[in-house]
Amino acid sequence: NPELILRSKFSVSYNIPKIPLEPYASVENFLPLNGSYKFSTEEMRLAFGLKYSINKKLALKVGYIYSKEYQESVEADDDEITNVFSFDISVKI
Repeated sequence: NPELILRSKFSVSYNIPKIPLEPYASVENFLPLNGSYKFSTEEMRLAFGLKYSINKKLALKVGYIYSKEYQESVEADDDEITNVFSFDISVKI
């Protein structure tokens, strides 16, 4: 059986006037539609960071992502937590 997961993401960002900084934040939820987790959150991700536009074609982005994978057993206290620091360079061609 293929695993069916509903992945939903909500994100916001704000372009600060006259300053080339754009803070952003997002939350992601992974909800299995079949299998043993059925209709209970399997994983949750929280992210935030800053985007710095150097010019119209070049931007830098630095951010942090907190991810938590929930275990099947409610009694189990061994949920997997991952911390990710990211650095991106984007170039428009």
